[in-house]
Amino acid sequence: MGDGGYGDVKGIVEARKDFPHWRRHGVRPRRWNAWTPMTAALLFGTAVWGAPRTVRVPMERAIGGVSPAQRAAEQKKLHAELIAALPTGLMPSKALEVALTDDDRQALMPPGGRAGIPLRIGVVKAVPAKKGKVERGVFPAGVFERTPDGGAVWAMKISSPGAQAVRVHLKDVALPEGAKMYFFGLPGQVDGPYTGTGPAWKTVRKGPDGTPRGDFWTRSVIGETGVLFLRLPGPEGKTKRRDVSFVVAEVGHIARRVPQAAGPQSHDPWPCSGNAPCLIDANCISGTPADAAKSAAAKFEWVEGGFLFTCTGTLLADTDPNTQRPLFLTANHCISSSNGTLETFFFYTTDTCNGLCPDSIVTGGTPPPADTVGATILATGTEGDFSLFELNQAPPAGTVFLGWNTTPIAFSTGADLYRISNPNFGPQVFSHHRVDTSTGTCAGVPRGAWIYSRDIEGATQGGSSGSAVLNAAGEVVGQLTGCCGFNCGDECDATSNATIDGALAFYFPQVEPFLDPGVCVCGDGVRCGAEQCDPPEDSACPGQCRADCTCPPPPGDECDTCTPVIEGIFNGTTADNTGLTGDDTSCTSGDTIDEWYCYAASCTGFAIARLCGSGYDTAISVFDACGGAELACNDDFCDLQAEVSWSVAAGQTYRVRVSGWGGEAGPYTLSITCSLCNPPPSPALERIPVGGGQTADVTKLRAIAITAGDPGKRLAIRVTFVSLPPPFDVADGSSAWVGPPFLKCENSGDDSDPLSPGDCPNPSSDPADVTTPAASKYALLQCDPEYRDWSAEGVINIVDPFIVPGGVYEVDVIEEGCPLNDAGSYSLPLSVGTPMWGDLVGDCTPRPNDGFCTPADASIDVTTDVTAVLNKFKNTGTAPLKARADVEPATVDFLINIADVTRMLDAFRGNPYPFMPGPVPCPNGP
Repeated sequence: MGDGGYGDVKGIVEARKDFPHWRRHGVRPRRWNAWTPMTAALLFGTAVWGAPRTVRVPMERAIGGVSPAQRAAEQKKLHAELIAALPTGLMPSKALEVALTDDDRQALMPPGGRAGIPLRIGVVKAVPAKKGKVERGVFPAGVFERTPDGGAVWAMKISSPGAQAVRVHLKDVALPEGAKMYFFGLPGQVDGPYTGTGPAWKTVRKGPDGTPRGDFWTRSVIGETGVLFLRLPGPEGKTKRRDVSFVVAEVGHIARRVPQAAGPQSHDPWPCSGNAPCLIDANCISGTPADAAKSAAAKFEWVEGGFLFTCTGTLLADTDPNTQRPLFLTANHCISSSNGTLETFFFYTTDTCNGLCPDSIVTGGTPPPADTVGATILATGTEGDFSLFELNQAPPAGTVFLGWNTTPIAFSTGADLYRISNPNFGPQVFSHHRVDTSTGTCAGVPRGAWIYSRDIEGATQGGSSGSAVLNAAGEVVGQLTGCCGFNCGDECDATSNATIDGALAFYFPQVEPFLDPGVCVCGDGVRCGAEQCDPPEDSACPGQCRADCTCPPPPGDECDTCTPVIEGIFNGTTADNTGLTGDDTSCTSGDTIDEWYCYAASCTGFAIARLCGSGYDTAISVFDACGGAELACNDDFCDLQAEVSWSVAAGQTYRVRVSGWGGEAGPYTLSITCSLCNPPPSPALERIPVGGGQTADVTKLRAIAITAGDPGKRLAIRVTFVSLPPPFDVADGSSAWVGPPFLKCENSGDDSDPLSPGDCPNPSSDPADVTTPAASKYALLQCDPEYRDWSAEGVINIVDPFIVPGGVYEVDVIEEGCPLNDAGSYSLPLSVGTPMWGDLVGDCTPRPNDGFCTPADASIDVTTDVTAVLNKFKNTGTAPLKARADVEPATVDFLINIADVTRMLDAFRGNPYPFMPGPVPCPNGP
């Protein structure tokens, strides 16, 4: 019996002197100095033995699921398809390599760590941002290749030299519709496809542009190299490339197992390195009460902090005959909170008795990936050392949910116990133990809360922690904590050491609501399970317990308990709210935690509800009644805070809901105002034909091209510099107004100011070109508003020395006569991001009836971007309009000449934007 650590353990002083120290499995012990019984009790807690209700539950076989053989066949087929689809040149290309340092290797040699930490099997290594970040289809590494169907594929090798297996942390994942991403090992394992924001076990956060982005770890694949593969479907593959964003943030390096020192074997040797000589291959034993556990036990691995760890867990049945929840029991000292990275591996055995180790992420080969990923904690405790999880996916076909028994066994001298565990992240082993009440007990590990036993056959080792221990009827009665004894460094010393298991009978009241959910009866006076109260036990809400044994929500927690308000400023928090109603508004996702207000309007006009300056990522929505129509909704208006406006009638009451994106909660400041001004419609980006009768938004390097206005109304257009690249960021946060529009000829050599397009020379040298307009409309920025009916002006190209590549801007409008300092009188802003320097167009291939170039595609090419400026210089029929091609000098000069072509060649060569900023426009505000 032992824990897989190395060296001896000395120094714990306990109440009984015959067993002076204990170790958890998978824990390399710290040398404790002169501990007293009181010190140990303070650290580990003092258990009090009770007499819980006795429950016995039979075993269940899993219903449905996919068999390991079926998964292996599917993996083999998919792997062959992906290998065939890899872009040419990937295999000889350089991998994104993340290497271990000497400190990393020291942390893994020998296995284990400090007391209280399970068996450590790997290291997490960060990937430099410049190597791993893909934003809007710009790939810093790997190989990109177009496919015959008009689509594209991209792949990158990711390597950690010397690893037995690798897995990858992806974040900020946003893939366009139809795109599929995979992570696979060269020997055969495949994980994916990932679509949208990622697989089912992802978490969703807000990306830099405010859109949902996924965050998840891939499954592990064997070998030191994995391949990240992306397929973009045709024929829109090039266009969709711009919508690809993700970050390869970290790589998990799973280390090779360390061979155990040679020693005498009690059975034929088997080649699974790392196991102590007394361990018994589970395939060599049959006909014992542990047979069913071979189909219920799983080794599992997870990421926590900067490392990867392993333990063993077991599927448990519950008493509900109508469901089959994947309840999974392990040890608290292994893991005690929900974890989206947790991988389980069921049926992990040798091929025959003392045979070969299974093909795996430890020994090499081509098995399927992990059976499940992710687990949610249901109950956990240090006393009894237990954690009960629910796996986030169903286990494979053929698995078994073990029965259990709450009859106390810790004081049943001579009772036989049996176990299946996965030490050293390897194949299953069998062990047989016998309860021994004559042994001493270690400090802080009292008998009753734990079961003390002696090894009779076999043993356990690091990674066995959390494995279920069974009675003679094959029922689970606890799970492994570790060793208590004089020689815990020797797993095979059954004379000096005892095995200790957390006792199910002791901690059953804490897991009862999940293992025995049918026991709760509302109205029986006993609070249990999901009940919040059950009189006379109503301490959670004295005197307010409702008929369904729930407490009433606090004021404002639900729509029908909303807080009455009029116009004003209100401070509050959603941190203490329940989120039980499950509301989810149209403009955000997962916003179940909320606060409700009943707003009675004091004017007839337009109300504005604003959360700017609040302490978390807010969302706000308005309804005409509880359960009624949604009148307005917003997620991000002022940075990550929300603002809405809607029409109101004096005396009418509206339901205002404060929530948070993705379930976020925290303190907020809500202001509500009522105004006679109606926010006008938001401006829109110029849209251009892209072929096939389709159009797309277009962004330009040094111009913001928009349409704006509301027919018959005089409006002013405001441009705010949100985030500009250095050194232009001196203007961040400032604003300016769009000045009077004016015409400029489209002919590359004419910079005159025509009164009408008819005054311009031919804009194209191609007589058949009927799509290039003779002139385009421009406007400069100024410090005073220009009111006019902008809807009559068409597309306006706004230019200024501070409208530069790689900038982020907001454009909004306000009606004449409305106060300029009233944020509620402005339209919702149009957010505009200009392309990176040099990214002028997608392509300019001729298309019938729409001779425009497609939008920028997040790449800089001679054949497209540089050629586009050259063609505009020559006034060809497939050239882009002047506002897209005018890249020289610092101030737009409305001419396209050889200097513009030279600047584009510089951009293609990687030279930065060549111009410097002048004075900030309107530094004191517009």
